[in-house]
Amino acid sequence: MANKNERILDYYKAFGLDRSWDEKTLRKELGKAQRTFMRRQSTTNDKEELDQINQTLEILDKAIECLSHPDARKSYDKELDKAYSDALAQVEELE
Repeated sequence: MANKNERILDYYKAFGLDRSWDEKTLRKELGKAQRTFMRRQSTTNDKEELDQINQTLEILDKAIECLSHPDARKSYDKELDKAYSDALAQVEELE
């Protein structure tokens, strides 16, 4: 989780997820995205693209860990709401 004045990545927006979904559905959708990036990882020869894919897979791992467990998700959602109210939330476009 983010420290005071540290930006937090909005996993919902970054991966096109609906915040009303349950943990099982979120895990399923994140798993689909993870498989897509793993396929891209195994087929690319471009080092820059591979680095970007690896970074995205790391973020996906964190999102799965955070959003697929009820207590962790509740804490993340609370922190995300606070970050938006403090203008600290960050949304990255992931390919």
